[in-house]
Amino acid sequence: MLEYTGPGHIIRIRGLSHVCTATFASGYRCACKLAYQPDELDICLLTDYEFTALIDRHLPPTIPSAEADEWRRGFILGWVITWDSPSYNGEGEDE
Repeated sequence: MLEYTGPGHIIRIRGLSHVCTATFASGYRCACKLAYQPDELDICLLTDYEFTALIDRHLPPTIPSAEADEWRRGFILGWVITWDSPSYNGEGEDE
């Protein structure tokens, strides 16, 4: 199960809790939501260039440049975890 708990900035992935910054959590949530909206994108396979462009297109303009890399890391983790999730792939819920 993929879950985000807001105030403490804790990301729960398959029963494990990860404490993170608000910026990282924001990138993570963005990627998870985006991956579940396949109508918006043709995202079966992306090149490095396309993936980088996708990240930059969804990077909030309000994030300070010093925190942009942290947001990108959260986005990448959220993207990979969501695509790897059995519930996303139609294999049922994982816990």
